[in-house]
Amino acid sequence: MQKFILLTQELRLDDGRVVKRIMAVRDFGNVKKGDIGGFVEWTSNLSHVGNCWIADNAIAAGWSRISGDALLKDHAKCDGYVLACDRAVIGDDTLLEGRVAVSGDAQIGLHSYLRDGVVVRDHAMVFCRCRYSNSGKTRVPNLFEQATVRGNANLEGRISMSGTSTAGDDTTLRDK
Repeated sequence: MQKFILLTQELRLDDGRVVKRIMAVRDFGNVKKGDIGGFVEWTSNLSHVGNCWIADNAIAAGWSRISGDALLKDHAKCDGYVLACDRAVIGDDTLLEGRVAVSGDAQIGLHSYLRDGVVVRDHAMVFCRCRYSNSGKTRVPNLFEQATVRGNANLEGRISMSGTSTAGDDTTLRDK
């Protein structure tokens, strides 16, 4: 059964693609019928099964998929082949691009930028404020190239991981 519809309100992405705002058409989880949500490029970006939702001004575009009980909120953006499932929460001004998977009870926020093969799962938390290029216009990813954050790992501050790096178990990484 359908849980949302597309509204006429549109937003144009930097590359010219158009995303549309959603509205709930039935009650589920913490969402009530008539609640206005975030934006999707395609109806397949948000599953009609489970309690998953895209709230506030969050955007799911490309082949991204929000499913299970996952929540995309605030000004977060998923673009490319991003999968957010289970009870994952992605918020603040986070950007996930390329092939990124977020699952379990993972939480991502605080202006983090994840790209290209990153996996965040279990009870991991990533709150890593990304850096910007010298021009100040382009974000530099915190986690990229198959980096994995799992278990109860906690990343805070200006942390960067790449390659096949793994933070797991009860690891805590802070920039201080």
